[in-house]
Order: sequence, then C-alpha cells, then structure tokens
Amino acid sequence: MIVVDASVVLRWFVTQPGHEQAASWLERFADDPELLVAPDLLRFEVFGGLCRLQAARDTGWAWHCFSRFERLGMRMIPTSLELFERAAELSQQIRMGGYDAVYLAHAESLQTRWLTADERALRRLAGDPRVQSLL
Repeated sequence: MIVVDASVVLRWFVTQPGHEQAASWLERFADDPELLVAPDLLRFEVFGGLCRLQAARDTGWAWHCFSRFERLGMRMIPTSLELFERAAELSQQIRMGGYDAVYLAHAESLQTRWLTADERALRRLAGDPRVQSLL
C-alpha cells in the first residue's frame, strides 16, 4: 500500500512528465485495489487541478475526468485531528505546505510511503524513506 497524491492522479488524465509512470501505477491499482490510498484531501485537489486544466479543453472535460476518477473507488482516509496536528509539526520541521504535510502524515501513520511527482516536495525530502518519487 502507498499514499498517492494529486500530482500523480492528474497525470492519469494529462500528458505531463511522469504520465507513463503514473499510468503504470494506475494499471497496478486496477489489479490490486488495496495498493493506492489517499487522505480525503485528494478528491478536492484532483477536482481543483482538473478544473484549472479545463480552460484548454472541451466543455465538461474536467467533470468527465473527475467522474472517472471517482468510479475507480480509491480508498480515501479521513484526516483526524491527530493527523492534522502531526501535519502541522511536519510542515514546520520540513518547511512544507500543509497539503503536502497531510500526505506525509498519512504515509507515516500507515507506515508506508507517499508517492508524488511534486518536484518541490521531492527536493525538500530528498533521501527520505517516507517518500517515493514518481519521476
């Protein structure tokens, strides 16, 4: 099991560096639905990212992609107050944004890794065993 973020999921729908690797993770998830999990935050980030990318595409593209994402049935984990507290600590210690810290806090709590293509987060956490780069 691995915690996945929006930087990976968005690459399932758009061609960006790492989209082939993201597609490979999606195929693995199709074979093993327990492979990928995410904090409940993921749904909002994916929706926001798709809407941001909508302008250059046909009307309804973002909603169509988001509906496809929802039908995958990825397990979303609620973010408890304790996890928010840990995320706040991580945010301060690592000097990272709150959303990224939530993904990392979930990965810690599940004793797994956070899969991301976020280059800024990857630079900050270079060599950290809690993080796996998609790129």
